Amino acid sequence: MPGWDGTPAQPMLAQTRHAPGLYARAGGRVREIAVPGAGHAVHVERPEEFGAALLETLSEGART
Repeated sequence: MPGWDGTPAQPMLAQTRHAPGLYARAGGRVREIAVPGAGHAVHVERPEEFGAALLETLSEGART
């Protein structure tokens, strides 16, 4: 593509991590979970893995 410098058109991963990074640096707790083989709708594409991760995260919050 003429004029394209090779930069990804949508640096979504970096953008998605920006706000939680700010929160963590301010003292908040952040946990990133990647579900292999899932895309934008992990709750639809991999409901079992999503549910397990959600329950684990909520349980951790209840213990603190």
